[in-house]
Amino acid sequence: MVSKMMTVQACFSLLTERYQARQNLSRAEAMQAYMKYLFPFLGINQPERQLINKEIFPQINAVVDVAFLEEIVVLCWQKPEREYHYFAMDLLSKYVRLLKPHHLNWIIGLAVQHSWWDSIDFFASKMVGKLVLNFPELAEKVEELSVHENKWLRRIAIIHQISFKERTDAKRLFQYCLYNAADTDFFIRKAIGWALREYGKTNPVAVVEFVGNYEELLSNLTKKEALRRINFISLPQNSA
Repeated sequence: MVSKMMTVQACFSLLTERYQARQNLSRAEAMQAYMKYLFPFLGINQPERQLINKEIFPQINAVVDVAFLEEIVVLCWQKPEREYHYFAMDLLSKYVRLLKPHHLNWIIGLAVQHSWWDSIDFFASKMVGKLVLNFPELAEKVEELSVHENKWLRRIAIIHQISFKERTDAKRLFQYCLYNAADTDFFIRKAIGWALREYGKTNPVAVVEFVGNYEELLSNLTKKEALRRINFISLPQNSA
């Protein structure tokens, strides 16, 4: 039964109760190994988490506002186990419409905690990307991230337009790629290639030209990723 008086603490208590009931230590070990032992896990897989979401989300929906969302996300983010972080990400994705321009700094603050590719890619595409689409003035702030000392924030800047398609700001995309082209970090090189490959589905000619023009600056990994799904047969003769 949906409670119309669900508080943040009551919701969080229900969540922890359900998670503890689903704990699977043998599965947790495998999940921790896959994530390089960066985080402890309870051993709850995605289908089980979705079942818990289906129980808790309707209760949140009855009372949620931006203050509620902020508080429960922070509570989840303070927990060490990765499943709580995933719950927070699921919740943010569901209620991203509540976020305003000032939430960009809040999202960045979350992103630099417990950073790994799974949370960073979520924040890039599902949060920062959505905020930029809703509030285009935030693009200037994201440009600052593209040269930030934190590599994860630079990855966010590089891939935040990953689902923009025709709405991609190609000038910014290519500039962020060039800002980071000399970086030897795997996750940055992979991000550049991924961002270019996705934009290549919309504008393959522009991506092929960019890679060709800056071939000496881009890593082999980046070039391989960028061009992996480009259909050269369909390109104009002088573009490939």
